[in-house]
Amino acid sequence: MAHHDGVRVTQAHWVFVEMAALLTVDELVVLGDRLVREPHRDLEVQTEPMAGVGDIRAAVRRGRGRTGIARARQAAEMVRVGADSPPETLMRLALLRAGLPEPELQVRLRPQERYSPVSDAGYREKRIALQYEGAHHFVPEQQAKDERRNAEFRADGWDVLLANRTDFRDGFAAFTRRVLRLHSSR
Repeated sequence: MAHHDGVRVTQAHWVFVEMAALLTVDELVVLGDRLVREPHRDLEVQTEPMAGVGDIRAAVRRGRGRTGIARARQAAEMVRVGADSPPETLMRLALLRAGLPEPELQVRLRPQERYSPVSDAGYREKRIALQYEGAHHFVPEQQAKDERRNAEFRADGWDVLLANRTDFRDGFAAFTRRVLRLHSSR
Protein backbone atom coordinates (compact mmCIF):
# COMPACT_ATOMS: atom_id res chain seq x y z
CA MET A 1 0.00 0.00 0.00
CA ALA A 2 1.02 3.55 -0.65
CA HIS A 3 -0.40 6.86 0.53
CA HIS A 4 -1.70 9.71 -1.58
CA ASP A 5 -2.79 12.86 0.22
CA GLY A 6 -3.12 10.82 3.42
CA VAL A 7 -5.28 8.12 1.82
CA ARG A 8 -4.10 4.52 1.48
CA VAL A 9 -4.05 3.47 -2.18
CA THR A 10 -2.97 0.38 -4.05
CA GLN A 11 0.32 0.78 -5.86
CA ALA A 12 0.05 0.77 -9.65
CA HIS A 13 1.90 -2.51 -10.16
CA TRP A 14 -0.54 -4.24 -7.80
CA VAL A 15 -3.49 -2.78 -9.70
CA PHE A 16 -2.15 -4.67 -12.73
CA VAL A 17 -2.20 -7.95 -10.75
CA GLU A 18 -5.63 -7.26 -9.26
CA MET A 19 -7.17 -6.43 -12.65
CA ALA A 20 -6.00 -9.75 -14.09
CA ALA A 21 -9.13 -11.32 -12.59
CA LEU A 22 -11.30 -9.13 -14.83
CA LEU A 23 -9.36 -8.28 -17.99
CA THR A 24 -8.21 -10.16 -21.09
CA VAL A 25 -4.52 -10.48 -21.89
CA ASP A 26 -4.74 -7.66 -24.45
CA GLU A 27 -6.56 -5.40 -21.97
CA LEU A 28 -3.88 -6.12 -19.38
CA VAL A 29 -1.13 -5.23 -21.87
CA VAL A 30 -2.95 -1.95 -22.59
CA LEU A 31 -3.12 -1.28 -18.83
CA GLY A 32 0.53 -2.24 -18.35
CA ASP A 33 1.70 -0.05 -21.23
CA ARG A 34 -0.23 2.84 -19.70
CA LEU A 35 1.32 2.29 -16.27
CA VAL A 36 4.90 2.27 -17.63
CA ARG A 37 4.38 5.06 -20.17
CA GLU A 38 6.86 7.95 -20.02
CA PRO A 39 4.88 11.19 -19.61
CA HIS A 40 5.52 13.98 -22.10
CA ARG A 41 7.21 16.46 -19.79
CA ASP A 42 6.23 19.50 -21.86
CA LEU A 43 2.55 18.53 -22.03
CA GLU A 44 1.65 16.77 -18.78
CA VAL A 45 1.69 17.39 -15.05
CA GLN A 46 2.83 13.83 -14.32
CA THR A 47 6.60 13.56 -14.54
CA GLU A 48 7.26 9.87 -13.90
CA PRO A 49 5.69 6.60 -15.05
CA MET A 50 3.19 5.12 -12.60
CA ALA A 51 5.18 1.86 -12.48
CA GLY A 52 8.18 0.23 -14.06
CA VAL A 53 8.12 -2.90 -16.19
CA GLY A 54 10.23 -4.61 -13.52
CA ASP A 55 7.76 -3.58 -10.80
CA ILE A 56 4.88 -5.14 -12.74
CA ARG A 57 6.76 -8.37 -13.41
CA ALA A 58 7.85 -8.63 -9.76
CA ALA A 59 4.26 -8.09 -8.55
CA VAL A 60 3.06 -10.81 -10.93
CA ARG A 61 5.69 -13.22 -9.53
CA ARG A 62 4.52 -12.42 -5.98
CA GLY A 63 0.85 -12.81 -6.97
CA ARG A 64 0.93 -16.60 -7.34
CA GLY A 65 -2.42 -18.24 -6.78
CA ARG A 66 -4.51 -15.14 -7.54
CA THR A 67 -7.36 -15.32 -10.00
CA GLY A 68 -6.12 -14.44 -13.48
CA ILE A 69 -2.43 -14.69 -12.60
CA ALA A 70 -1.69 -16.79 -15.72
CA ARG A 71 -3.11 -13.95 -17.87
CA ALA A 72 -1.11 -11.44 -15.84
CA ARG A 73 2.07 -13.45 -16.38
CA GLN A 74 1.47 -13.60 -20.14
CA ALA A 75 0.57 -9.91 -20.38
CA ALA A 76 3.46 -8.71 -18.21
CA GLU A 77 5.90 -10.18 -20.74
CA MET A 78 4.34 -8.03 -23.47
CA VAL A 79 4.28 -4.70 -21.57
CA ARG A 80 6.54 -2.10 -23.22
CA VAL A 81 7.47 1.50 -22.59
CA GLY A 82 6.56 3.72 -25.53
CA ALA A 83 2.89 3.31 -26.41
CA ASP A 84 1.04 6.58 -25.90
CA SER A 85 -2.48 5.19 -26.30
CA PRO A 86 -4.45 1.94 -26.11
CA PRO A 87 -4.78 1.81 -29.92
CA GLU A 88 -0.99 2.03 -30.27
CA THR A 89 -0.64 -0.95 -27.94
CA LEU A 90 -3.29 -2.94 -29.80
CA MET A 91 -1.65 -2.06 -33.13
CA ARG A 92 1.66 -3.45 -31.83
CA LEU A 93 0.01 -6.64 -30.58
CA ALA A 94 -1.72 -7.15 -33.95
CA LEU A 95 1.63 -6.81 -35.74
CA LEU A 96 3.21 -9.39 -33.44
CA ARG A 97 0.32 -11.83 -33.90
CA ALA A 98 0.71 -11.49 -37.68
CA GLY A 99 4.27 -12.78 -37.35
CA LEU A 100 6.06 -9.45 -37.77
CA PRO A 101 9.01 -8.62 -35.55
CA GLU A 102 8.34 -6.36 -32.62
CA PRO A 103 8.35 -2.76 -33.82
CA GLU A 104 10.44 -0.12 -32.12
CA LEU A 105 8.22 2.36 -30.26
CA GLN A 106 8.53 6.13 -30.46
CA VAL A 107 10.94 5.99 -33.39
CA ARG A 108 12.94 9.19 -33.62
CA LEU A 109 13.90 9.84 -37.26
CA ARG A 110 17.30 11.16 -36.25
CA PRO A 111 18.00 9.63 -32.82
CA GLN A 112 20.73 12.11 -31.93
CA GLU A 113 18.42 15.12 -32.42
CA ARG A 114 16.03 15.92 -29.57
CA TYR A 115 13.48 17.67 -31.78
CA SER A 116 13.59 15.19 -34.66
CA PRO A 117 10.18 13.89 -35.80
CA VAL A 118 8.91 10.81 -33.98
CA SER A 119 6.77 7.97 -35.30
CA ASP A 120 4.50 6.00 -32.95
CA ALA A 121 6.20 2.76 -34.01
CA GLY A 122 8.27 1.43 -36.84
CA TYR A 123 11.01 -0.70 -38.28
CA ARG A 124 14.14 1.40 -38.55
CA GLU A 125 16.12 -1.17 -40.58
CA LYS A 126 13.26 -1.35 -43.12
CA ARG A 127 12.54 2.40 -42.99
CA ILE A 128 8.88 1.89 -42.16
CA ALA A 129 7.16 4.42 -39.88
CA LEU A 130 3.80 3.50 -38.34
CA GLN A 131 1.37 6.09 -37.03
CA TYR A 132 -1.94 5.70 -35.25
CA GLU A 133 -4.12 8.70 -36.07
CA GLY A 134 -6.64 9.14 -33.27
CA ALA A 135 -9.49 11.66 -33.32
CA HIS A 136 -7.27 14.60 -32.31
CA HIS A 137 -5.24 14.08 -35.50
CA PHE A 138 -8.21 15.25 -37.60
CA VAL A 139 -8.20 18.89 -36.57
CA PRO A 140 -6.45 21.25 -39.02
CA GLU A 141 -3.57 22.29 -36.73
CA GLN A 142 -2.66 18.70 -35.86
CA GLN A 143 -3.06 17.60 -39.48
CA ALA A 144 -0.51 20.22 -40.51
CA LYS A 145 1.95 19.02 -37.86
CA ASP A 146 1.40 15.39 -38.84
CA GLU A 147 1.96 16.13 -42.51
CA ARG A 148 5.21 17.94 -41.69
CA ARG A 149 6.37 14.96 -39.59
CA ASN A 150 5.41 12.45 -42.28
CA ALA A 151 7.07 14.53 -45.00
CA GLU A 152 10.35 14.48 -43.07
CA PHE A 153 10.23 10.69 -42.76
CA ARG A 154 9.40 10.34 -46.47
CA ALA A 155 12.18 12.74 -47.48
CA ASP A 156 14.58 10.47 -45.61
CA GLY A 157 13.39 7.44 -47.61
CA TRP A 158 10.87 6.01 -45.15
CA ASP A 159 7.40 4.72 -45.96
CA VAL A 160 4.77 6.08 -43.56
CA LEU A 161 1.74 3.88 -42.93
CA LEU A 162 -1.22 5.41 -41.14
CA ALA A 163 -3.77 3.53 -39.05
CA ASN A 164 -7.00 5.05 -37.77
CA ARG A 165 -10.27 4.15 -36.06
CA THR A 166 -11.37 2.00 -39.01
CA ASP A 167 -8.23 -0.09 -38.55
CA PHE A 168 -8.85 -0.16 -34.80
CA ARG A 169 -12.39 -1.48 -35.37
CA ASP A 170 -11.21 -4.37 -37.55
CA GLY A 171 -8.47 -5.34 -35.09
CA PHE A 172 -5.84 -3.81 -37.39
CA ALA A 173 -6.32 -6.70 -39.87
CA ALA A 174 -6.10 -4.63 -43.08
CA PHE A 175 -3.36 -2.41 -41.64
CA THR A 176 -1.34 -5.46 -40.63
CA ARG A 177 -1.61 -6.88 -44.16
CA ARG A 178 -0.23 -3.59 -45.54
CA VAL A 179 2.66 -3.67 -43.09
CA LEU A 180 3.37 -7.35 -43.87
CA ARG A 181 3.50 -6.66 -47.63
CA LEU A 182 5.81 -3.69 -47.22
CA HIS A 183 8.03 -5.37 -44.61
CA SER A 184 8.50 -8.51 -46.73
CA SER A 185 9.30 -6.47 -49.86
CA ARG A 186 12.35 -4.86 -48.28
